Order: sequence, then C-alpha cells, then structure tokens
Amino acid sequence: MNLVRRFLTENDCYKANAKMKPQGIMVHSTATPGVKNDGWFKAWNKSGISKCVHAFVDSESVMQTLPWDTVGWHSGVGSKGKSQNANNTGFIGFEICEPAGHGYSGGTMTNYSTEKNQSYFDAVYSASVELCAYLCKEFNISTDKIICHSEGHSLGIASNHSDVMQWFPKHNKSMDTFRADVKNLLNGEVKMRRFKLKEEMNFRKTPNGEKIGAIPEGAVVSGTVLEENRGILWLKTTYNGKEGFVAVLPESKNYAQEIFEADDSVLKQELEEYKAKCAELEEKIEQIKAILK
Repeated sequence: MNLVRRFLTENDCYKANAKMKPQGIMVHSTATPGVKNDGWFKAWNKSGISKCVHAFVDSESVMQTLPWDTVGWHSGVGSKGKSQNANNTGFIGFEICEPAGHGYSGGTMTNYSTEKNQSYFDAVYSASVELCAYLCKEFNISTDKIICHSEGHSLGIASNHSDVMQWFPKHNKSMDTFRADVKNLLNGEVKMRRFKLKEEMNFRKTPNGEKIGAIPEGAVVSGTVLEENRGILWLKTTYNGKEGFVAVLPESKNYAQEIFEADDSVLKQELEEYKAKCAELEEKIEQIKAILK
C-alpha cells in the first residue's frame, strides 16, 4: 500500500476539526467514472463542499485526506437519524475511485466491462484491503465493523446508496469476501516489505518529522506500510522498541535495497560470511590467550 498524506485543508469538514474515537470503517465507491485521486483532491479542497472522506483509493495510491480521528462527512443520514449516522458514531470512511468507460442508471452500473477493468479492480481492491487491515490494527477495530455504504443504509446509519455492492459482485467479490481478506491479513498473512539500508538513516516519528534515533548502515528493516512525503517513500517499522519511519525509496536516492523473497539467498550468504568472521575472530582470541600464557 502506497499511503500518501494530502489533507483537504480548505474543506469545511477539515476546518471543523471535530474529533472522534474510530469505531468502524465504511467503504464507498465514487460513482464517478474516471476521476482519480488527484481529481478528487482538486474538486474537494475548497470551502462550500458539504462532504469529506478520510481517504481516496485509486490504482496508484491511497490518499489520506483527513486525520483518521476527525469526524468525516461521508455517510449521509439513515433511518436512525443524524445523531446515529456513521459520521457521528466513529466510522472512518474512504472512497474507491472507479475506472472510466461506464455509466449509471440510478444506482446501477451500465456498459461496464469486467474483463477490461479486472486489473484496475484488483489493484484498488487489494489496496483497500490493506488500508482496512492497517486501520483495524491501528485503532483496534474488529473486522465485523467494516461495512459498505449500502450496508450502512440497511443498518439505518447511512443514506440510500448502492455502493459498493453495485460494483464488487461484477468481480466475484462481496463485503463478506472483503472482510475475510482483511481478517486474513490481520492473522499474519501480510506481505512484509524488507529493505537493507545502504547508509545510516535517521529514524523519525513521522515521515520527515521529529528524529527519534538512527538506524545503522546494513540494518534490515521491514514493514507493510509505505508513506510518501515530498517524493520520498518512508517505511513504517519498529526499531529498538520504537515505532517510526525510515526513508527507503526511490532507488535513485540509494538509501536502501529492497529484499525480495528470491533474495533470501543474499541474507543467507551474509549470515555465512558473518559466521566465518566470528570463527576467525574466535581463533585469533585463542591464539592471543596462548601467547599470554
């Protein structure tokens, strides 16, 4: 997941800055074919927009647009009334951007090509699963508290929208499969990304933020979340018992080398070299001991 933080600082919702304790997640899709993250940022980063979500997802990135603990304006009002809608009961909401080429009749997609859009769907579905797993872990949210807008309407906490069930079934997915995939990630089936640092790197509290330490050259760091800040990708990881961020990409910066599964042989080789050096050092120690006798 490529998580990019671009807050909608001019949006009225951001300025209201009402706070909440995240209790659940509501998944939306935009119902606006072809408009991706940048387009939504430009459209919503101004006053007079009476809606706002915490993030948008397209095939390139997850764009966080509100702090996760800020009350969003994304659910509308359901049968239980405004005070009980998803916005006011702790639901983080995000929108999945839809590909171009289809239309709508009411809440139903028309002229949608499943085959043409399969690769795009796979990308945004996977990123959305990773985002939910990240949020569930970050805020101790149960996977049964992940719902889509249409489920929210059935529960009386959202307005009458069809998303995402107007889209997911076209690719043999549902919110049940989505929740199951998030649960699998949380149960340890998460693809970790590993990097070997090529130089000593600052360890920071947030991307490009306060320095909390340093990680030496040659150290291997791992994590599942990359965040972008000013063209640099920062890996969220744990080092010496602290959680923070270290810059690892792009490759042109020569900060680190990513280690893929196929590169395990590299680590094994380095381990053998390390063992050999240790054995050589032990031999020299014994020789010194013999001389001192």
